[in-house]
Amino acid sequence: MITSWNASDLAKITNGTWHNTMPTAPVDSIDIDHRQMDDTGLFVALGGTTHDGHDFLGALSASHSALVQQADDKSAASQLCVSNSLQALHDLAKAAMAQTSAHKIAVTGSVGKTSTKDALARVLSCYGECHASRGNYNNHIGAPLSMARTPDKAEMIVMEMGMNHAGEIAPLSHLFAGDIAIITKIADSHIGHFDNLEQIAHAKAEIFDGMSAGIAILPYDDAHFDILSEKARTCGLDITSFGHDEKADIQLVDQLSELDGQKLSVKNNETGEMITLRSGLCAPHHATTIMIVLCVLHKLGLSWQKATSAIAQLQEVEGRGNRTRIMLGAKDVILINDSYNAGPASMAAALSHMADLPPCNKGLILTDMLELGAQTDEAHDALIPLITAIAPHQLALVGEAMGRIAPAITAAAHMRHYPDPSACAEALMTQFATCDVILIKGSNGSGAPALAQALLSSTNSPSDMLARAVYVS
Repeated sequence: MITSWNASDLAKITNGTWHNTMPTAPVDSIDIDHRQMDDTGLFVALGGTTHDGHDFLGALSASHSALVQQADDKSAASQLCVSNSLQALHDLAKAAMAQTSAHKIAVTGSVGKTSTKDALARVLSCYGECHASRGNYNNHIGAPLSMARTPDKAEMIVMEMGMNHAGEIAPLSHLFAGDIAIITKIADSHIGHFDNLEQIAHAKAEIFDGMSAGIAILPYDDAHFDILSEKARTCGLDITSFGHDEKADIQLVDQLSELDGQKLSVKNNETGEMITLRSGLCAPHHATTIMIVLCVLHKLGLSWQKATSAIAQLQEVEGRGNRTRIMLGAKDVILINDSYNAGPASMAAALSHMADLPPCNKGLILTDMLELGAQTDEAHDALIPLITAIAPHQLALVGEAMGRIAPAITAAAHMRHYPDPSACAEALMTQFATCDVILIKGSNGSGAPALAQALLSSTNSPSDMLARAVYVS
């Protein structure tokens, strides 16, 4: 059950007026998609250039209620009229956060924020009821919606906050008013909207703006650590750091990649304790995720030993490096689906991981990285040595930017450039039928998710089966 609000509460929080009827029962859910409504849920009718939520009021039943800017007399739902439905959603989020006594943990960063949020939610659930933002609900709509959905019994809340432009995280931070704020890394994702990485660091540091006290968990190895730590101190926060450097509070001492995860040795330099554990997250960069988890456990005074089983069972999120075993013809193939999005840092991490895998027939399907602005050519040129180091058996480059670097890549046994995802999808089954492992990586808008789905849906793959097999040559 979400934070319990009756009709009077809703009107007071949003400064709204009920049109005709009022709901007799408290709302039991909040949503912006009328198709996902519970029996006595609250529908937030948001305007938009493509769809307007008010167009769907007629689909609601008499047990539903709705936040609206303009009432619809034909709708059976109780309607709370407000001047701005998005602002009303923000008001509900702020009220929910003011009412809760849960520990509130905010996560942002150029890469790894969703994986970190999900890992934290899974691990913290070992200690009590943990509420987390769904999927990548991290913008001015998704984050407040997730806050407003907080259950009364939540003991911990993990909220992801994202941005494309400066000034987008600060309002979310003020709504959330967290106890702990985490920045995973500063990298050149969305660099097309900024002049340099320093500007991105300042934009990410807005996550501290709504905090009057608490803890900032920061990447010590990051070149912009000083910018982040200075802002955190200005906001009155204590700083805990993670990284490879011995000066980091939580230090990665050793890392051993295994086929079904990693073995990590981490030192808590604040206590002197050496921690050795297994993580089910395979990609090497997820050692950062585990260090952040250990930082949070340490600062909340929670024993890491209680979470060892949960950490060992962590898995990559779908589309963010999860492994699935599929069949291409008669061939058993491992698909690494990292198709949700891509920037230079995450692309480099994914390709480096492929290079480190045991020798076998490796396939790469790479689509353009977007939102890089003037750095587009430079960022794609940087992929050439990374691809060369893999010497892929099959290589598919998709899009204009990838096509530009294709002539410079001579290490691939077989390479094709496709102008668009549709052309590539038609050739996938044939081109990659001799591979043992395939990586799909690229930006959401350049078609990488569609190509992953084409492989998953067009083969007789054992659905949702995590690949834990040995790579063979």
